[in-house]
Amino acid sequence: MRCELAYQGMAGEVGQMMASATRSVPPGQEVTFVNLPYFFSSRGKGTECRNPFVFAPTGAVVIPPYADARDFAFYNGGPDISTSAVTVRDAERQPGWQTFGDAASVEQLRQRLATSHVFVFDLLQWRLFDLSTAWQPNAQQCPARATLSGVQIYNLQSTISNSLVVTLTWQSATTVPDRKVFVHVYDSSGKVAAQDDGVPAQGFAPTSWWRPGDVITDTHIIPLANLPPGTYRVTAGMYDAITGTRIEARGADGARLPDDEIIIAEMTR
Repeated sequence: MRCELAYQGMAGEVGQMMASATRSVPPGQEVTFVNLPYFFSSRGKGTECRNPFVFAPTGAVVIPPYADARDFAFYNGGPDISTSAVTVRDAERQPGWQTFGDAASVEQLRQRLATSHVFVFDLLQWRLFDLSTAWQPNAQQCPARATLSGVQIYNLQSTISNSLVVTLTWQSATTVPDRKVFVHVYDSSGKVAAQDDGVPAQGFAPTSWWRPGDVITDTHIIPLANLPPGTYRVTAGMYDAITGTRIEARGADGARLPDDEIIIAEMTR
């Protein structure tokens, strides 16, 4: 019973998240929510409630199918603005929970990015990810600092404290298949001491969804607390999501970069 009540409380938090998201956008801007939960029964392995019934699942209804996303955000404290909800999935990516909202294609998602502020529900992190701040379709072409076979990187930043935060800004020149981004921290012997690999924009902007001109802001966070004192080199690049083969990387002068990776920073701890 306590577990079920906890899930009901979490269901209420989704409405509060939606209200907070609508309050964060400029006045009058439309908001689109992607993959909101209609019903969920788990936030990952080990979080399920014990089921006392033979047939009925345990969990919580979050937004019933007959509800309206605009009303749901408004009655939880958000402004009364144009608000909609859609479900986006493709053959490779499924939300993993029962969703609220009509089905939308990736192209329709890109159109919504151009006309509204888009937030994607993240069940495991229990948050709404601000996709509009990470993905700008059809942006103005920017000068490249490096190119990786159809994709260029024109800006990179890093900050270092207890964690290394690396922000990469990508721009697509053509359509490409699914790739993953790596950020590696090498010690003085050339061994990988820490790393973060994954789909760009924390998993919410797969490269196969990009179209020419799209700009993706891609942030990677690597804990450094367990690294011993020393000098380290930070690099980044891409590799094929299926084969693991690194994508050829070339500098602004066209020369191929060693190990097909871009040097971001040198740091000392």
